[in-house]
Amino acid sequence: MGIMKKAMLIWNPAAGRMGAEGVVREAARVLAEKGWEMCIERSRSAEHVTGLAREAAQAEMDAVFVAGGDGSLGRAVTGLAGSETALGVLPTGTANVWARELGLSVSGPSMVVESARRLAGGKARMMDVGVCNGKLFFLWAGFGLDGRVVDRLERNRSRWVKQLNEVYYMLTILQCAAGWEGVRVQVQADDQEVEGTFMLALAGNIRHYAGGLAQLSPMAVWDDGVMELWLFGAGRRGGLRMAVRHLWNLGWGRHVRDSEIVCLPFRQLKMEFETEEWMQMDGEPWGRVKSVEVAVRRRAVRVLVSGRDEG
Repeated sequence: MGIMKKAMLIWNPAAGRMGAEGVVREAARVLAEKGWEMCIERSRSAEHVTGLAREAAQAEMDAVFVAGGDGSLGRAVTGLAGSETALGVLPTGTANVWARELGLSVSGPSMVVESARRLAGGKARMMDVGVCNGKLFFLWAGFGLDGRVVDRLERNRSRWVKQLNEVYYMLTILQCAAGWEGVRVQVQADDQEVEGTFMLALAGNIRHYAGGLAQLSPMAVWDDGVMELWLFGAGRRGGLRMAVRHLWNLGWGRHVRDSEIVCLPFRQLKMEFETEEWMQMDGEPWGRVKSVEVAVRRRAVRVLVSGRDEG
């Protein structure tokens, strides 16, 4: 047998639609059988996830496996960025967008164990991360309607609500959009300048979005040092009509040709909002902001992928 690889498994017991302790321990057993020396840590808070990941990186472990959702992954990245310790996902969250990005199964009780099998012998790839007002994010930073929806969703994330996640998500979007005309924004993305009224601004680095139900950035590359800012226009008065239009076009992939949508590649980004707007990062609310600065940290974190995964 070869040299045992060392890993920490961080389990967020609050994540997902149902309790996952049994499948998490089964996934740990599978990883051990595949040559990983495992220690399991149960997280107590988002900050605790970051602290545990940082401890694993300081101990020069080969990987941190996170059994949780996209928010937990983002918190772990804050502790892992700049280290040689790779990030692996065991999808026990509600949407599991990063797992979808990797082509891992996100449905059925066996998805966590199957992810462990696929990643156990996988390889590590480098990935860019974003820095928004000094805070790291892994997948996206969103403002306007996106931030409003996440803030409202996180106020009521009981297990029974999570069972109806897709339906509840769509209803919350429509509820937040009704009667809202958008926000005036000034944008400087590298040498590009845009000003207008938009319903949504989203900076990201992966293909999937909207709970993994749509592909926002079909040409996204994880490690090229460039992210994309997507600005969804408000039209004449925003509101429900524009929200439905954007949802429809996004679902069918027509948003890339929509005259009401602007896509700006960037390495450095500044945005000024006319009024304070809600912000979300990696699917977690981060309060309200009136201005933001976003920078890309190229190849800042290692991520585990299976041999079939592309990015």
